[in-house]
Parts: sequence; C-alpha cells; structure tokens
Amino acid sequence: MASTSRASRKRVEDAEIFQVLEESTDSDVTIFSSEEDEDGNEPDSDEDGQLDDNSEANEDGGTRTSGPKTPHLKWTNTLNFKELEKYENLSGPKHSLPVGSSEKDFFELFVTNDFYNKVAEETNKYAALSQRKAGTVDNNWEDTNEEEIQAYIGILIYMGLVDLPETEDYFQGDFCVCPIVRQAMTLKRLKKLGQYLHLKDEEERPDQQSADFDILYKARPALDLMDKFTQAYIPGCELAVDEAMIGFKGRFFLKQYLPGKPTKWGIKAWGLADSANGYLLKCDIYKGKKEIRQQDRLLGEQVVLQLTENFWGKWHHIYFDNFFSSTNLMKMLLEQETYSCGTARANRKNWPTEFRKPTVLKLKRGESRKLQHKDVTAVVWQDKRVVLLLSTNSDPRTDGSVTRKTGKGNEEIEIACPQAVINYTKHMGGVDVSDQKREYYGVGRSSKKWWKFILHFVLNVCLVNCFILYDLTNHPPSTAHGNRQVTFRRNLVRQLIGTFTSRKRIGRKRSLPIGTASPKLFHTLQKISGRAKVCALCIEKKKKAPSGRGKQTTYKCKQCDLPLCRVGCFLEYHEQRNVEVQN
Repeated sequence: MASTSRASRKRVEDAEIFQVLEESTDSDVTIFSSEEDEDGNEPDSDEDGQLDDNSEANEDGGTRTSGPKTPHLKWTNTLNFKELEKYENLSGPKHSLPVGSSEKDFFELFVTNDFYNKVAEETNKYAALSQRKAGTVDNNWEDTNEEEIQAYIGILIYMGLVDLPETEDYFQGDFCVCPIVRQAMTLKRLKKLGQYLHLKDEEERPDQQSADFDILYKARPALDLMDKFTQAYIPGCELAVDEAMIGFKGRFFLKQYLPGKPTKWGIKAWGLADSANGYLLKCDIYKGKKEIRQQDRLLGEQVVLQLTENFWGKWHHIYFDNFFSSTNLMKMLLEQETYSCGTARANRKNWPTEFRKPTVLKLKRGESRKLQHKDVTAVVWQDKRVVLLLSTNSDPRTDGSVTRKTGKGNEEIEIACPQAVINYTKHMGGVDVSDQKREYYGVGRSSKKWWKFILHFVLNVCLVNCFILYDLTNHPPSTAHGNRQVTFRRNLVRQLIGTFTSRKRIGRKRSLPIGTASPKLFHTLQKISGRAKVCALCIEKKKKAPSGRGKQTTYKCKQCDLPLCRVGCFLEYHEQRNVEVQN
C-alpha cells in the first residue's frame, strides 16, 4: 500500500524545485553548498580554502545575524550608464624632501629616531626583566641605545640583500667577507640584541579580560609605523584591495593556511594599494575570531569599507576580488561617492538569478551577458573559463577587445571583452605589485617569535614605499626603468650603519691603576715561575735591551700580578701610584 502511495505521488522536476526554493521567503533550505549561502553565511575562509591554525567550528566569522530576509533585487537587461565623475586630485609624493635627498631621509619618513629610541628603551627593560626572572646576571649584556638599534636594523636589511645560510657566516672571513657587519658589532653582541629585542613593555600588557586588550600588543609599535603611509603620498584614481601573507610556520593561533597561495602558511593581512605603482596605503592584520565584526556585514564587505573609508567622496575606483565583492558593497561604496569593480561568485547573495548557473547560458568565447540593478552591472563573460564581475565604473553598453592565442603556434585572435573586465585586469594588481617588490629582498633572519615576522614585514613595506617615493621624487630618465631597488637598499644600509661600532678597541695592555685598586696593601716582589717576561714599566718608557728586544725580568708584583724589574722599576712604578711597598 505504501509502495502504491509513493508511486502515485506527483514528480517534480529539478527546475521546478529550484524555482520554488528561489521564490520562498520562509525556507531555511540552502540551495548551494558553498562558502557563502543564500542567507549571506560565509565561513572564516577565503576562496583558497584557508584554515585557522586551531581549526574549530567558526561561530562568528563571516555570518550575519539572523533576521528578516530581504527580497531579491530586481535586475533588468535594459542597460543604462551615467557619465562618471572625474577624480580631481593630483597623485604623487606630498613630503617636503627636495630632489637629491638621501635614501636615509626617505626611510626616516616612516622609521624615525623616536622608533629607535623606543626599541632601545624596551629592549633594555626586557633584558633587565629576563635577568630578574632568571635570578642571575647576564654578564654578556650591556644596555643598548638609539645608535646601536639603528645599526642593528641596517644589519637586518643587509641580511636580506646578502642571504647566507647561518648568522655565523657573516662573521667568518674565510667564507664570505661582510666587513660592514663585522665592523658594526660582534657575533655575540648581534645574538644578544636578537635575544632581548622588544618593542613593548611586557609588564604593562593588559589582561586578556580587559577591554583594552590588544592581541597584537607585542607588535603594535611596528604596526603603528604604517599609519604614516598616507601622510607622505597622494594616491591616484585606481586603488586595489587584496590580501597579503606574512610567511610564518611557528606556533601562533592567528596563523592561516592558504593552499592556493605561494606563501601557504603565515599571518594574513588586508592591504589597500595604489594600482599604478604598488604603494601600500593601509594594511591591517587579520585577527580571526578576535576580529571586531559588524554582524550585518560580510567579512569582505567590512574589510573593504574599513580600508577605503579615508578615501571616500573623491570618486576613486576601487578594485577587489570575489572574496570581498557583493552587490551590497557596490551600492554602499557608490553612496560614498566611490566607484568599484570586482569579480563575483555565482552563489553570492543578490547575484542575478539568471546568472546562478553561468554554464547554462552556453556562451561562446568572447560572448557576454549583462544585467543591471540601478547603477550596478552584473557581467558574465566567456573566456577560456566563465568570468563573473560586478561593476559601477564601466559602460555596459560598449565592449572592448583582447587578444588570445589559438593554441596553434604563435597565432592570435581578437575577441570581444566587456570594458569592466579590461579595467579589472589592468588595475587589480596594486597589492600584488607591492608584494612582488617586497619579496625580491627579505629583512632579518628566521625566528620563533611571531611578532618579529610582523616587524620584518613592516620594515620591508616601509622600504618598498620609501623606494617608490625616492623614485618618484628624483624623476629617473624616461628611457630607464627607474632606480634599482637593490641599489637603494645597499646605500640605505651604508647610511644606517655608517661608522658605528659596538666593538671594544683592543690595544696594547697598559699598567693597571694600582693605587685605586688596592691602596691599603703593602705590595711585595715575587719570583715568576717559568719563563721571564717583559717589564711593564720598561714597556711604558720604551726601554729595550741591547739586543733590541724588551727588557725581561723574572720578578713581578704579587698584588698587581705585573712583571717588573727587581731593581728600580718595582719601586718607581708604585711610587708613581702612591702605593707602599715592602722592601
């Protein structure tokens, strides 16, 4: 009977089920199994499948608070376009340095003497704290100062230019000659600075339960250096938002895993850069579950709005990839007089229903389909693969063209391409350009401490940005590719280290200040066991034996432990220092 009942039920086609679910406003059924569902749920990961170091069910990352569902937006194939507002600002450096300023002058736009002073102060505090906790005195440690920290940072930059297997190799003259490092400090001193280096007072660190607790407390002084980036440069019209990875494989719960990235393990950061030259304007470290979230926004939406907030109202063009983009984001930016363009995901909320399954459109290579909701245009374009975009800064009524290889040797063909795709391809790579320039040369050596990787990252970004400013200010010849970054860094290292040295000069051993060392003792002569030694006073007076060698004696002062001639020198030496002797 049950079998007959099942057989008599009405069969519903897949398309009808899809339509019913799309039209329903009460259903909690998820249509697509993906990183973001129809209700706007987005897990704490990006398109590359990143995972937190301590992978758990993410309760708050990327989800909206449950509430009344908004109706689907109405999209139309009637395309309109308003003339774009012009970006009026003149881009370029806005510092006061004249043409011909040194590399160090540009570096000090971001890394100043105040920073060196702060690091020296906190390093000395941490060294004292560590010795108190250990209950012992580190006889190999001496307090550092501003000049030494500046030279130390110069050495870290040098190590990125000359990458040797071990730190000891920089001090081995038979393997690799590095005189600028050896002149500045000894290997022991370099290691001691690395051991006690600190940016923030450990004893003043807020409790985890307090409201002002900062998860990046140890690296905060370094991160604050990036606040100066927008003070030295006016960006152009096109800006790009993207993520960057700070490579790190140690233990830190903010560590991320992005299998689709060149740097798979590390600390993730969000960046905003000028698309024209890769100048990084803003950068924020991703804090995972500790991120302060606005629950009515997706993670990508919040990141873009936070990074671009200071640039609203000027009609900038912002570019970002499909992790960040959404129709709501495009509309919010447009309300703030900012255009935007980005690739999209077919399962993202408010994406046109007609484009949910782009392969159903069966487009040929070069063909495209477009729909509009107010000033937001959704584009589906068939290249080798399907490309999905959202845009508010391109005319959807006209297309451009691009060349593609046919696969038959070097033969190329020209195919139609929406203007939004052309603009995105041209201007999206701002953060990638910054990463590329940063990856040419590293800073510092590997460490177990996560905050040192952030310090090295910030110093490297400062180097890239001040190199861009140096290049733009000095106006290299139009026929050249500009100044070379390696030359810029090499000159900067010389200027940071300069003639500094923490080495103690080792000269000829002079007589000791006996009078102050032990004035109450009667000093006596004692026979030297073993070979005779050169008299210390004769060395001072430059007296020599007839053979031309120093005058030798078999006697010494017992209290001073200093070789002295028995006749004359012993008494004269101590009389000069007001020390009584025993005859």
